[in-house]
Amino acid sequence: MSKSTTSLCLPFVPPPYPDEILGSWLSRVSISMGGGAWRTLLEAVGFDRRLQAPYFNMVDYDYRLNKLFCVLGTTYEDNLLKLTTLPYWLTFAASSSLNPLPGTSKIPVPFGSRSNVTLSSIRSLGVQRNLGQRADARYCPECLLWDYQNVGQPYWHRAHQLPNIFFCHKHLCELQTSCPYCGFTCFPSAKSMVTMPAIICQCGKRLNVSRGSRVLSLAELKLINVSIRALHHELPEWDYRHVHAHFKSLLAGDDSFLGSYKDVLSNTFSLSGGTKVILSSGRLGRAAACLSFRPNLNAASAPECCGLLVALNVDFDSATKEFRKCALEGKILVPQAKTGGHINTTTVEASRLALLQLQEQHPLRPPSFYQKHYWLLKLKDSDWLYKHFPKTLKTLVPSLLSDRNNILARHAARQTESQKLLQVNGSAAEIRARIRDFAWFEEQRVSIQVTVSKNIDIAKKAVSHSRLTALEKALNQVLEKEQRPSRIFTATLASIAGLSHSQALDTLYANATLRRRIAEANRDKKRRQLLWAAQQLSADGIELNKKQIGKRAGLPSVDISDGILKEIYSLYFNE
Repeated sequence: MSKSTTSLCLPFVPPPYPDEILGSWLSRVSISMGGGAWRTLLEAVGFDRRLQAPYFNMVDYDYRLNKLFCVLGTTYEDNLLKLTTLPYWLTFAASSSLNPLPGTSKIPVPFGSRSNVTLSSIRSLGVQRNLGQRADARYCPECLLWDYQNVGQPYWHRAHQLPNIFFCHKHLCELQTSCPYCGFTCFPSAKSMVTMPAIICQCGKRLNVSRGSRVLSLAELKLINVSIRALHHELPEWDYRHVHAHFKSLLAGDDSFLGSYKDVLSNTFSLSGGTKVILSSGRLGRAAACLSFRPNLNAASAPECCGLLVALNVDFDSATKEFRKCALEGKILVPQAKTGGHINTTTVEASRLALLQLQEQHPLRPPSFYQKHYWLLKLKDSDWLYKHFPKTLKTLVPSLLSDRNNILARHAARQTESQKLLQVNGSAAEIRARIRDFAWFEEQRVSIQVTVSKNIDIAKKAVSHSRLTALEKALNQVLEKEQRPSRIFTATLASIAGLSHSQALDTLYANATLRRRIAEANRDKKRRQLLWAAQQLSADGIELNKKQIGKRAGLPSVDISDGILKEIYSLYFNE
């Protein structure tokens, strides 16, 4: 840590309240320290004069943020575990990666349910709605009054921000996101520090008055309880594969089939008389107050797992014990491969039965319409196929070389890098290759993926370089302008460079040299202002003296050191 941060004498730093979320605590810290001390602290650790990001729930690692936490007497890792909803997600969706979350020593990276890979950013699991979690922060009217009476002020609770939870776990009253009278949203969406909740809205109405709540079903009460248990659970000894494997065994059952993944969730919560249930991988509207689950088990994350525990009537302690057991036994659920796996695992007997059933349902369709089953039987059991469908005898099977050339041509025709990674499931040549030429097909697929990955990396580096060049030009333009020099902000450089604020921040985070140049220019702001003032006075033909220079620069003359004054005189009087 730099000397500038260790030498700071901080005012009172309030400790977090029970169940307080990160953004709420940081907002209270800034209020307790006062605007001047808070701005000084932010500048000392490398930020601008204010935090220009929505630090509310989970935040990605930033060296400046880590410095800030260290000065405040805590760490990035501790805050993730105690002041965010990350433990809730990790209980069911820790990835299998051996590398910990950046900036931590032991926290696993969350599992990305959309792409079956680890998440590149944990902020997407935060306040922005993800699977039932809306964009606005939620508060309990009863908790507002309880907090005020017991700790002196209301604050934001992390338990109120859990997905699929729309009622307070303590008071069982409906959580709110805005004033029920005027509709004023209590939590602004701007990229700034969170505003603390209040007892009285700006319209003059009290927010701590509950409007009443319906009677919750047993399933909804269990869902709230399981979610809170997951939020307060310690770091898991298992990952998402062991969780999925256990739920797969529960859904299959030992003696009887308990029902499909969708049916179990839909039936349990739809019949409870409560909120609407949606099984979808898409995003819902901002005002949607409904239970939302992903449509398949392989993509299940924490909200789906909590729902499954309730639907299958499994208590939380028993479930975690089974997860741990699956981890010790190495029992995992391997997702079905997207390329070729379903072809190789489909047996000839299964294809026979499937083709007969499909033909019975759709007698006007030719067998070749169902390409997977048709080509498997054509290549592996042609006698059976000709016996039941004599017309298929006329269809010739292309040669191996012909299929290979066809596949390579299709790959070459794909324009974008993302298109080249896709497998065309409707291509008969690729279906045949996965059946009779699987080794070659996999070799080509892997080779294409490697090439595409390299091209994407090259493109990313080119974009990063162009952004860096644009920011450097913007910085030079700001330093060379004729107006009175001022503090250089990232947003200012981004606007001049034609970049978004987040793009500029990412570029600066990756380039320490440019960060140092900006920091040095800001430290040298007073000197630049005085040199600018001297230049303006000289151009106007006004005598250069300490008083006139300070007046034109907008600084008191006492702030002009003899060294700066000597430098100015040496430039204009050659002394």
